[in-house]
Amino acid sequence: MSIVNDTAKILTKFSSFRDLAYDILEICMTNLKLDDEPDLSEIVEKIIKHPNNKVKTVAVRFVEKNLVKCPVLHNTSTIFLFIECLKSNETSVGVPSIQILTELLSMHNFLDDPAVKQQLLSVIDSSDDVVKLRIYSVAVGVARKSPSALDKVSFLLDRCISEIEKADVLVMMNVLEVLKDLSLEISGLCYLENKGVFARLIKKVETIAEDPLASILVPGLMKFFGAVAIVFPEKIFNAYPALIDLLFTCILADDFSLLFTALDTFGHLAKFDDGKRALDALEGDQCLKALTHISQSIPTYPSELKVRALECFENVFWIDVGAPRNNQINFICHKWFSGVFGADFSSLLTFCHNPFEDISMSAFKLLKSLACHDFGQRAVASTGKFLL
Repeated sequence: MSIVNDTAKILTKFSSFRDLAYDILEICMTNLKLDDEPDLSEIVEKIIKHPNNKVKTVAVRFVEKNLVKCPVLHNTSTIFLFIECLKSNETSVGVPSIQILTELLSMHNFLDDPAVKQQLLSVIDSSDDVVKLRIYSVAVGVARKSPSALDKVSFLLDRCISEIEKADVLVMMNVLEVLKDLSLEISGLCYLENKGVFARLIKKVETIAEDPLASILVPGLMKFFGAVAIVFPEKIFNAYPALIDLLFTCILADDFSLLFTALDTFGHLAKFDDGKRALDALEGDQCLKALTHISQSIPTYPSELKVRALECFENVFWIDVGAPRNNQINFICHKWFSGVFGADFSSLLTFCHNPFEDISMSAFKLLKSLACHDFGQRAVASTGKFLL
């Protein structure tokens, strides 16, 4: 411990030795004998409270790596230390503290401690939006562990949800990014629905045409609902038809700023059988029209968007080859294939031979999805020079 303390003093007083001292400090921390060091908690506390952010970073990395196997750190003092770390402007301190706190608060019954709860709420009340979002991220991380864990952090999740009603569009987009992960668990999805989050967001979707500023939210809304669509596609179709209308509006409008998220969402919705059936059942062949529009527009897309479009198609035509053959799904995919490619792969061949690796690799992944279908195999055979 004396070596650690002496090294920290060098870092404070002698700037010319700092680079060497950082290395020495990290080596000392790395080689601490976790089981034999009675003052480990005190060592960590002293280094984290050091005024130099690089020194703090060493301690944060140490705890991040060893937290699970260091029971001596499983206490409220460590929790309070890392709540303070969330306030750091140094990302190497503030950001890793999110996962550390998530793990700590998931242990034992720390969330039953009124002092811990009060400290978390106090930081929310006195901090800027960045720090608030870090605490909300901790709450979501804990909530995803189990339904009982969700109940224990509901006092933080309620505060997070209240941010949706604020006028600050940027804050709302960041909150949606945080809550997106919670919606991937069925307990989290039920919680958000019971709190009226989905209803509030759909209301915003329905009023976008009336509020020009609300259009800024479209990527965040699409990403949020797209995350839900990965796990619960039938819920999006059955409960939120306004979102489907918004999705196709974004695709047909060719607004590149919206297309990235719209294509990802489309692919998520169409990947599994239930999604394929629901999309095919939409009135007016909306899905086929959207797919055809994308295929015709790809040449005008920038490179990154070309990749996203090809990845979207990969999901659209994906089937589980280990499952029994489904004639209905095969028929739907064949219909979409005819609208996108025609009879062969001439257009896909161009992307496979593209000199940019990310585009050609995405094209070959799409080809792999299509080759799982009988019609895809026939198209390969009828496309001249495909293997050249």
